[in-house]
Amino acid sequence: NKELYTPTQPDQYLGYLPSALELHFQNNSEIPYIDIELLIDVFSTLYFNGSFESSVDKDILIIEHHVDHNSTLIDDVTYTLTIDLNTSVVTYSHRQFGQYELFPAYDPSFYEYTHFELIEGTPFSIDLTTYYYEPVIEDDIIYIPFELGNILFGSNWVFLYYNAKEIFIQPTTNFSAVIRNTDLADTRLSDELMHQTLQHMRILFNYFHGVHEYGDGEDFEHFIRHYRTRFLFAPDHYRMIYANLARLDDLHTSYMINGSYSPFLTIPPSSDFMRSDRTQAFNNALKEAQELNLCYSGLRYKKLNETIAVIEISNITEQTPNQFKEALDQAKEDNIEDVIIDLSCNTGGSLLHTLEIMALITEQPLSLVIRDSADHSVRNITYQSTVDTTYDFNYYVLTSTITYSAGNYLSYLLYEYLDAPLIGLPTSGGASSIRFVSVPSGSLFSMSSTTQLRTKDNESLEFGINVDIDLSLIDLKNNEILIDTIASIKTTLED
Repeated sequence: NKELYTPTQPDQYLGYLPSALELHFQNNSEIPYIDIELLIDVFSTLYFNGSFESSVDKDILIIEHHVDHNSTLIDDVTYTLTIDLNTSVVTYSHRQFGQYELFPAYDPSFYEYTHFELIEGTPFSIDLTTYYYEPVIEDDIIYIPFELGNILFGSNWVFLYYNAKEIFIQPTTNFSAVIRNTDLADTRLSDELMHQTLQHMRILFNYFHGVHEYGDGEDFEHFIRHYRTRFLFAPDHYRMIYANLARLDDLHTSYMINGSYSPFLTIPPSSDFMRSDRTQAFNNALKEAQELNLCYSGLRYKKLNETIAVIEISNITEQTPNQFKEALDQAKEDNIEDVIIDLSCNTGGSLLHTLEIMALITEQPLSLVIRDSADHSVRNITYQSTVDTTYDFNYYVLTSTITYSAGNYLSYLLYEYLDAPLIGLPTSGGASSIRFVSVPSGSLFSMSSTTQLRTKDNESLEFGINVDIDLSLIDLKNNEILIDTIASIKTTLED
């Protein structure tokens, strides 16, 4: 019996979860197994928008995920996952099995959803025998590897973490020594756990990495063919997990902490495996901006002259929409004609609050298009402002190599729906939501999930957006250059 902890939200599940989960081990193995029915009960508690039910029919384990959307725009749905107990083949009816609802569970302040359309995807299967992850049946109880449970039932934000002593629930905001088992710091990592971690990562990066489809389809397999020996060598194991993430050229995929079988919390900086082109360019640009003090942290309004003002937004949080509205109100009071929305230092943030920003400045119906790269299903959600958008400004957008994730998406929305010229440098992209992951040897990292934001025409935004006018980040922070650039754009439009 392993104690169960909720380090991030200790009261949220109080009274709903058992105080401990029973894990099982075969023949002195270190690989934990868990009764799948018990795991289903736990995840049913963790998902407040739905529940799981299971049954067995002719050696097929059928698990249904019932989702209550609480919306008149979309019916409640049931997604199905099956496990053939003879062949150990898992089949997803829809990638949304085990994920959050199709319809965002959020009560917006400045907009409402008006239409929902779902284009069904294609069911897909995983042969668990290929990854040595088969279920075990004993006394009519079905046991599965503990970490396989996270793949099957965990979502982008909900998963269980086992440190060989205790089990933690969704430790995604507490990446620290708190969840590491310090008793194991000087214990050699076993060959068994390293092999299981390798297979676990094969499943993750072959099926559930959102940027996988843009590669050659053999990325992780190719990596392992070259570095298998080092991956399975205990002193190098955690470094090789880091190396795999570093080579992916994906800022949403990032190493966080080592497992407990290391005296070190993280991987020290290394020149062995440098980040790839896109992430290296982002990191270099961010470092330069910090050294030159070019980026303001938060949201700031400033006038450039009597008719032009800039609103700088470095990230998008719950507070940003109201701060943005205050800035717009000030611009209106100042009789500003041209509002420059400076996203050149915006590294991302909340998608739902990005939509709030758009709802403040346009009454147009806006399309939120979300594609899943695992089953290729597409959700098209229309939303519209519920506030009186009385602002009558000309909008312009500043972007740079630092503009990423939600900043990248807001840049697209402003360009697409407000015809706002993009000034600066192409963005770095980042259109996939983040999934947090643990592996059998204990490492924690984030990765791009299969949930991807797209344009209204279902085109990719993953690798960034080009600009209309090229300016360096240094020039974007020069008031005189900005004033001249806006004047030039207006002259061109008049002609």
